[in-house]
Amino acid sequence: DVTQLKSLVSPTNIEGVYQVQLFTQAWVYRFLRELEYQESAKIPTRRPNGMNRYGAMLQEFGMADLFQEFSKHLMRPLAQTLFPRNVSIVDGDLEDNYPFVVRYEPMKDVDLGEHADSSLVTMNVCLEIPPPYNKSPLYFKGFRNSHAPPTFLNIEQNPGMALIHLGQHVHGVSNVHGRRSNMILW
Repeated sequence: DVTQLKSLVSPTNIEGVYQVQLFTQAWVYRFLRELEYQESAKIPTRRPNGMNRYGAMLQEFGMADLFQEFSKHLMRPLAQTLFPRNVSIVDGDLEDNYPFVVRYEPMKDVDLGEHADSSLVTMNVCLEIPPPYNKSPLYFKGFRNSHAPPTFLNIEQNPGMALIHLGQHVHGVSNVHGRRSNMILW
């Protein structure tokens, strides 16, 4: 029931950016172990996007059906409730999905530059597990083609916590330290 789910969602200090504890730490741990197992198989995979060299497209790991159902039964109804002006009920918005994982760590990708996503709605799930816990602040700067100053997110993301925002919302991470892993759902 989307009403029950919406009751678990709370706004952040940034208008149009919401948070929800979507997965337990135990689920996140098992999910990361599965990703490590898949990566250890050394099967060549494509990069998730042009900004990240390290990560994975989850469809390539046999997870397409799982995330199609996740999008249909959870992400789409929630996005329609949170962003009714942007996400249509009848036009088929969010029928397709693009789930991927990105990883940042020293000597690999260490920067997440300012960008807007190629999505209608983005769900960004924190996967990092302490220690070392990454305290890199996430910021938002208004919408694409605006010149708003950055506003830093005043929350500490925990493993399993999802941030939900419109894809046009410009954002980035300042000073990535340690390891940062996130699952992105478009």
